[in-house]
Amino acid sequence: MASFGNKADNLKILSDAGFAVPKFYVIDSTFSKKIQSSNIKKALTKDFISWKSKNNVSSVAVRSSSTSEDSREHSFAGQFETVLDVSDQNEFISSLTKVFASKQKAGYVKKSGQMSIVVQEFIEADISGVAFTINPATGASEIIINFAAGRGTKVVEGEEAQQCIYNRVTKKINFSDNSRASSVNKKIINELVSSCLKIENLFDYPQDIEWAIKDSNLYILQARPISTIKQLRLWDSSNIAESFPGTVLP
Repeated sequence: MASFGNKADNLKILSDAGFAVPKFYVIDSTFSKKIQSSNIKKALTKDFISWKSKNNVSSVAVRSSSTSEDSREHSFAGQFETVLDVSDQNEFISSLTKVFASKQKAGYVKKSGQMSIVVQEFIEADISGVAFTINPATGASEIIINFAAGRGTKVVEGEEAQQCIYNRVTKKINFSDNSRASSVNKKIINELVSSCLKIENLFDYPQDIEWAIKDSNLYILQARPISTIKQLRLWDSSNIAESFPGTVLP
């Protein structure tokens, strides 16, 4: 199967595995050099309008998906453009142009591979955030969940967010001090934790997961390997040989 970049490939895997992934389609990298052609613009606009109508989608997120982005070696997190809540056809074409052009940022042209674009149904979230299936700073066996009301940009861009930590050994959930009055109840946290563990198992590697809650429904917006693990420690209470066949090192 041809790769459309790691973000798009991972979304397809998640969707096929039954996770609630917002509807999406991919514009492959060959269009990056043709985007200024009037005929190409007309064709892409026609496809966009048709896809929105067919899937009952009112607006989309336009996101990069390169063959090097979201890999175990490189995440390129925040380095490429993302445009949210795009509904107008003229805005759609300008969004494609912005995302394709962001690959040309100094220092990333050779490293970032071929860039496709994910056009994904935009979820105007009630609550959204990111979850790490292990602690990326220490490698501790805990799921770190950061979240805020509304769009996930508040969390991704470092604005004030609430946090809870799920200890994978004790199964306990602890909210940070500023999260005691959290609007995220334990039912949602438990559903998110369950999904995170399944996603990690699906990709067989600790994951950085972007998620959203809308009308009490959990959506998985993306999943990528954690690329900044400083010290990986996996705690397992079962037969280690069954969990990790082959040689196991500290």
